[in-house]
Amino acid sequence: MQKKKTVRQKIRMLSPALPLPGKILYVFLRATHMIVSFFILPGCIWYIQHQPSGVAVSGLFAWPVVAGAVIWAMLYMMLSQFAFPGTLTGALLATGGLVMNGFTAANLGDFNLFYGAYSVAWCALAAQTLFFSGISVIALGPVLRRRFFEGLTGGYAAIPVVCTAALGAFAYVLHAPVVAEFKSETRLWLSGIYATAILWQIASEMRTLYTGSAFKNGATSQSSDVWNLYESYIPFVAIGLILSLCAALILALWETGA
Repeated sequence: MQKKKTVRQKIRMLSPALPLPGKILYVFLRATHMIVSFFILPGCIWYIQHQPSGVAVSGLFAWPVVAGAVIWAMLYMMLSQFAFPGTLTGALLATGGLVMNGFTAANLGDFNLFYGAYSVAWCALAAQTLFFSGISVIALGPVLRRRFFEGLTGGYAAIPVVCTAALGAFAYVLHAPVVAEFKSETRLWLSGIYATAILWQIASEMRTLYTGSAFKNGATSQSSDVWNLYESYIPFVAIGLILSLCAALILALWETGA
């Protein structure tokens, strides 16, 4: 009896105020989102190493790409959980776009889950680039900066510009396989579903970035329930982040012999 009560208490801490079936579904959706997000970076690197796709990084151009990868990892893995919706409908929308994109992408051509991871990573990167591009426009304009970022000086306005450049360079280097898959896919209906999934995920990722940012005090306006949920999940997020980055580093340095 005590064990059953402990399980219920843990589920209560990991989900919003919902009936028990809703709590279980919420935990499942959020756990799925976390697991998929931790798989994305190493899966993306594995795809690049084993699928010749026109992705090339060399010379001085490698430095902004590396910077973009670091920013991507911190933004995606940590912020996606911080700003994860505290409602069942929001959890369905956030996780649905991620899973739909990965599954649809994996079914293009020959079934390949690693391309699915690659596609999800690129869409998250594209969303970050678009978001920081908008932030840069606001930050560089004195009138808009005073309206949306009170207290932000001109010097700090350069930060989103640098982030945009780094993320944009990373997105440009990685865009070729996505274009190639669209061109090679002969099933128009599947291409349409894939395009819808891409737009769905990008919209969801931009919502996450907006919610977790300083834009109009998005982060500080989070409800206490969302903060409490984030604190309950943060140990899993920290462990997953470390394992994901370690796996990505090992794969990036691995001698494939290809």
